[in-house]
Amino acid sequence: MANPPLGLTCSVAGSSAWAFASDGPERRTNRMAPSPLAGQVPGALVAKVIVSLQRALAVEWLAARTRGTRQGCAMKNWHASEVKPTEWAEAVGLLFAHVPFPEGNGLARRTLDLLKKGQLPAGGLRVVRSPSGVQGAVLAVPAPGKVGLVWPPRTIDGPAAAAIEDALLQDARAWLTGQGIKLCQALLTTSEAEQAHCLVRNQFRRITGLIYLARRLPIERRGPAVRPALSFEPFGAADPELFAATLEATYEETLDFPELNGIRTRDEVLAGHQAQGNFDPSRWWLVREGERACGVLLTSSAAADHSWEVIYMGLVPAARGRRLGRALLEKAGLEAAQAGARRLTLCVDERNQPARKLYQASGFEQVDRREVFLAILQPPR
Repeated sequence: MANPPLGLTCSVAGSSAWAFASDGPERRTNRMAPSPLAGQVPGALVAKVIVSLQRALAVEWLAARTRGTRQGCAMKNWHASEVKPTEWAEAVGLLFAHVPFPEGNGLARRTLDLLKKGQLPAGGLRVVRSPSGVQGAVLAVPAPGKVGLVWPPRTIDGPAAAAIEDALLQDARAWLTGQGIKLCQALLTTSEAEQAHCLVRNQFRRITGLIYLARRLPIERRGPAVRPALSFEPFGAADPELFAATLEATYEETLDFPELNGIRTRDEVLAGHQAQGNFDPSRWWLVREGERACGVLLTSSAAADHSWEVIYMGLVPAARGRRLGRALLEKAGLEAAQAGARRLTLCVDERNQPARKLYQASGFEQVDRREVFLAILQPPR
């Protein structure tokens, strides 16, 4: 009855789930430079003019590039490699060309900014070239916990598109493996997932749907108060070995991403969880029933939108089925409300029906959904 158990990156940001490329659905502003027409004609007309110009330019650019691709499609062996700095704008523009305006524009500008600042590894932006320019691009990002994130490849339309996609994904997988990454994920919207044939061709497998839930704070109790004999020991005060062992034990017989068990070490799993949100050891707890450790509760805060996230909550098998999960959720809600948060969020594997029933009974509502595609780069030894 937990959220994604292995420190996967599940923050919703942008068309696919990319924490680096956007400020999230509640904070996305896509600020742009003022138009020279602003203040002279109605704002709606300015927007229409901008969109029309961008669409016209995009159509012409893609048409020209497509002609070049078709002329060069005799190149049979497509080779992907790291992008050159002079190709950054072209590659990023192609990567986000399918995302509607203005979101795609904001994602592209944010990504270019992070590349220029060195906050996004340029080695993960891989391209396929021809004499006419960049023919395709893919973005792969290593994350803490030996997890890799992939924004699926985008190519110039043409008869060689599938071959270019395959070359890009195979190259991205090899690059991530060289960075020590053990598993790689892509979180896609439903519409994007329908076009994810290139992922499936390259050993990515859709394993489940990830449901994002939220509710306002404070949490009003529904039914009798839950008062089990539980105590919550902050992460900083808990025995590190006991905390890690208890966390690991909560994955036994889990209904959340059971495919991932055993792939990463305890330390790698902890690093993955700590990278989610703003890590504060005072907001992680080892849960005890009497003297016995029975679970963990991991939360983080997002000051920008006054919310808290339940990164992970889990119980060892012997502690399940006794309404203890509800007590953990109440603890998270109480701590978040006392810290001034207005909203509590979490996500859950769609296959985890017991957890979904608990969250629904506690007033959580679905706010988003992503399809999870996963590739295991280093199988368990």
